[in-house]
Amino acid sequence: MGKQLANTVIAVLVAVLIGFGGAWADGFLSGFEDMPLMAPLVDVPDAKVTFDSAAGRIVIAVAEGQVEASAVLRYYRQLLPQLGWKAAAFGPGFVREDEYLVIDFPAREGSLTVVRFTLTPRP
Repeated sequence: MGKQLANTVIAVLVAVLIGFGGAWADGFLSGFEDMPLMAPLVDVPDAKVTFDSAAGRIVIAVAEGQVEASAVLRYYRQLLPQLGWKAAAFGPGFVREDEYLVIDFPAREGSLTVVRFTLTPRP
């Protein structure tokens, strides 16, 4: 089984297991094959940017929802290690193979928290 397919299978299983445990996922984040989207976050597909380079892919995806930023971070800090991601020793993000993922919060629009997922080649 290819590594990409294995990661996708794991992501689906984790999403299902989390769904039965009370902290649920609602689909996947656009631009990411294996990134469950925490509910109540909603994907903002028009904000997605993808780029493939010789060094690797770059993906920027945005989601928003009525949820606290601390809850989003807690959710992904629990979920990402199950998908092969590890906390980066050199920055605020996560690393997996040759990729680096940062989750940040560029804005709050009224009661909506805006979450940005930025995937770049590992520095």
